[in-house]
Amino acid sequence: MSSIEFATSLIFSIVGLLAITFISKSIEINKRRKREEAQLLGHNLEFIDEIISSLPTSLLDNALSTFLKQRRQNYLSRMSQTGIDTPAGTLLTNDSAKLPQDPRKLLDLNRTLKSLGKYLVRCEQLGTLSKATRVIYQQSLDKSASRVKVQQHWQQASKALKEGNPEYALHNYGMCLQQLSRHKRTVVDQQMMDKIQQKINAIKGDNTAEAETDTQQNATATTSEAQAAPVSPSKAEATAEPETEEAENVQDWGEDWKKKTVYD
Repeated sequence: MSSIEFATSLIFSIVGLLAITFISKSIEINKRRKREEAQLLGHNLEFIDEIISSLPTSLLDNALSTFLKQRRQNYLSRMSQTGIDTPAGTLLTNDSAKLPQDPRKLLDLNRTLKSLGKYLVRCEQLGTLSKATRVIYQQSLDKSASRVKVQQHWQQASKALKEGNPEYALHNYGMCLQQLSRHKRTVVDQQMMDKIQQKINAIKGDNTAEAETDTQQNATATTSEAQAAPVSPSKAEATAEPETEEAENVQDWGEDWKKKTVYD
């Protein structure tokens, strides 16, 4: 084999090794990219599942609920395209149509709604959600958050009434009305506001009745004390002094009268 042939074969061997190395490296990079993409999609899918399973069915409106389900299906489809077997898990839905009574669960709902708001902003930044649609969804989300806050204040007001603190109850009922007034009211919202106003009127009526009763009791007590109050020592002395002086004067005048009789 001539030197030229040897050099040529050596060059081809080196090029082949470099090509094999480049292809292997590209395949490894592509696999790593797909694993990272599948991992990111899995995190997003878990987040959507947590949102759907945590919130009562009646808390979000239909448009926002449909959007979340569409995003979940999109994540599943993209995960299948990566070719990586990633367990999706079963979607657990919250079948409850009412807000929870536990104050801790209400706090969890507030945090979940805030997280959902941040997720909507991120979708807008990534271009998967238009700004106009995001604003509409955010308005709906804000109203859902107000409903949770109304439930919190309602529970605090009920607790305050049980503990005999009507002032704090009135404060919380007022906060309920404030939250309900922040958004366009539905028939259910108006019924809730009427119910809260009845509670406020009842508390104020009870306070007025108690105040009138206290005033009457104080007036009766003052009258009784005035009638039964003994004369103070100073007043008794002031009343008795004229009688004493008059008695002394009479006694003195009597002695003088006796002396005058003797002399006469």
